[in-house]
Amino acid sequence: MALIITLLALAILTTLLTEFSVQTNVDYQTALNARDELRAELAARSVLDIGRLIIYLQKKLLDGNRQIRQMLGPVNLMDFAPMFLPAIAESTNEFKDLAAGFGIDASAIKGIGLGPVRIEIEPDSDDGRINLSCAGGRTNQVATQNAILDTLVGVMADPRYDRLFELADANGQFSDRLTTARAIIDFSDADEVIVQGTPLATGQAATAGSGPAGPEDYRYDSGDDPYLPKNNKYDSVEEVHLAKGVGDDFMMAFGDFLTVYPFNPSVSQGGCKLQITGIRGPLVPMLVYLGAPQNANRNELTLLAGQMRILGDKRSGLTGTPPFSNVQELVDAAKDPCAELSTLAPGTACNVAGMQLDAAKLKQFIDESDRPRRIYRLRVSAAAGKVRRRVTAIWDNELFNPHPINPDDASQRQGFWQYYRVE
Repeated sequence: MALIITLLALAILTTLLTEFSVQTNVDYQTALNARDELRAELAARSVLDIGRLIIYLQKKLLDGNRQIRQMLGPVNLMDFAPMFLPAIAESTNEFKDLAAGFGIDASAIKGIGLGPVRIEIEPDSDDGRINLSCAGGRTNQVATQNAILDTLVGVMADPRYDRLFELADANGQFSDRLTTARAIIDFSDADEVIVQGTPLATGQAATAGSGPAGPEDYRYDSGDDPYLPKNNKYDSVEEVHLAKGVGDDFMMAFGDFLTVYPFNPSVSQGGCKLQITGIRGPLVPMLVYLGAPQNANRNELTLLAGQMRILGDKRSGLTGTPPFSNVQELVDAAKDPCAELSTLAPGTACNVAGMQLDAAKLKQFIDESDRPRRIYRLRVSAAAGKVRRRVTAIWDNELFNPHPINPDDASQRQGFWQYYRVE
């Protein structure tokens, strides 16, 4: 009897100890994840603060000095952030190695590094994206709306996107390129008539700059989840999902080419045009379609657009600097892309005929001024242990700052976060 009681007690104690051990291990791992979650988020926010310092230095040292900008060209310190920020943020040893490369002895510097945190930063600018705010809200700028419509159709023009417009959406409806581009604008503009567009977008012999015609009837209120068009400016690019013809595949293909910042661009100062110094390689094919002659051979145009994309990436190099500093450079490169590509990347196969692009037409969509970068988009990922945090932030250099570090410094009143999201 005593043996049975002893075995029973041992069995109960073993069960209790096992449960206690498992629960303790779960609590321990939960505590570790909570610690790493906080560490990753704070590390990402810290890198964003360093990014804000870089933007401040850019404004003070480069943007405010026209002579330096003319001498160095469209150089932006933020484009080099992925090279040196991880070295500064991740560990003291990496920072010392980086400093040694510049001949600096950093052995006495303390407090550098975030410990066991891995940092990735992706800087970008919205200045070279299609600003949908220019065509939304209560605007009477018909010419600006038409220009945005043309750029939307241009960015969708490549035949590799044909499949996106051959499939039905969730409601069984089909939308071609022009219908989708019109729906994106009509969803956010205040009127109730369809934006008509220009000959470039419609492919018809319409009158350039003509106003909108025909009532909007996109039937947003006839689906399983009815809603009405916003008739005001988009608050974020994600809202474009609500426009007819726009789904996840569309946003995956074109979402990085769109922006809604700044909300109040200055049309007279070129704020609704694509800033040439903000355009990157993936948008170069759109410029080719916008500047091509109306009677251009579609197959030749497609091949040229693809080759110009490669050329744009090669010209940007590792730092992601703008591939073209003015429209004429783009036009000259399009005349014979293979000649320049053979210089930048010897041995690269190229058998594409050049084409004369219309510089005057391109200047309707491109701002060639040397104005400093206004919108910065920063994506920072920080990983600590098994936890990863991603912060996406958008900085507007001209937005009023209600919380300056030094209230007595008037220059700090300009520039603030327009968008801030932690994932």
